[in-house]
Amino acid sequence: MNMRKTVKRNAKNAMRTKYGRSIVMIMLLMGINILFYLMDAIITQALQMPIFDGIEAGMTPSLIKDINISIPLVIGNIVIVIFYALVMSPLYHGVSGWFYRVVGGENCEIATAFNFFESAKLMTKSWGAAISIFLRKLFYTILFSIPGAAVTGIGLYYKKISMGDYDHNRFVLAISLEIVGICILVISSIYLFIYFKKYSLVKYLINKHKNIKAREAIKLSCKITKGEKGKIAVFDLSFILWFILCILIIPILYVFPYYMTSKALYSKVLIERYYMEHQQKNEENSDIDENMKESSENISMEN
Repeated sequence: MNMRKTVKRNAKNAMRTKYGRSIVMIMLLMGINILFYLMDAIITQALQMPIFDGIEAGMTPSLIKDINISIPLVIGNIVIVIFYALVMSPLYHGVSGWFYRVVGGENCEIATAFNFFESAKLMTKSWGAAISIFLRKLFYTILFSIPGAAVTGIGLYYKKISMGDYDHNRFVLAISLEIVGICILVISSIYLFIYFKKYSLVKYLINKHKNIKAREAIKLSCKITKGEKGKIAVFDLSFILWFILCILIIPILYVFPYYMTSKALYSKVLIERYYMEHQQKNEENSDIDENMKESSENISMEN
């Protein structure tokens, strides 16, 4: 808890001298998101049709077969999503790198946010990291959702058949299974929220080590966050009240720079501490090796 308070206090101090630029960074991210939203709205308006043509309020399942899917609009939305990912991944890595350098005492220009657009290698690295993390999260989400979804599905099935020919015991069993299934899903969601924090340092490690590969950054992030994932999750949750204030819109210009700065500083502390402990361990091992070597030489001289 003391570490969280210290990080937040130091983050505020770091943000004071770079507050104007940090707002520019956040507005840059927000502006790109709004731009893609407008592009999606324009395409939808241009085609003048919903994705599923024929959906109306109160449509019964028997009418689902009559739905005409708007293929052009589906393709248009897929293109926008792909283009969005191709742009936002390098940009987000660049913005995260800007905050990471600022908390380290560097005087960074706004242009730092576009560092990952400078070469195809850097862009590919950001895309590779984003895709790899997405696929890993998708896999674990599906894996941990199966038990809860299965139990809930069985409960819904028993509930359906018990309503036709009402059976009190079967109905109680169905409700119980639904509750158990929902509880399993909630517990799985909480666990995954914590578990996925193992990837939270990847974007900072890629900024810190320009030659590191995406796969190596993910592996190193998992090592550094071992035993720290719960603390990272609690740190993120400590900003919930701040994000609730964002409903008022104006506080966004303070909350998001504050959160990004705090997140970068917290990550920097974890990374630097890991390297210090690793270096200390290597030095201790080196001393042990030297002592063993000296002991062996002394024994040899005695013999």
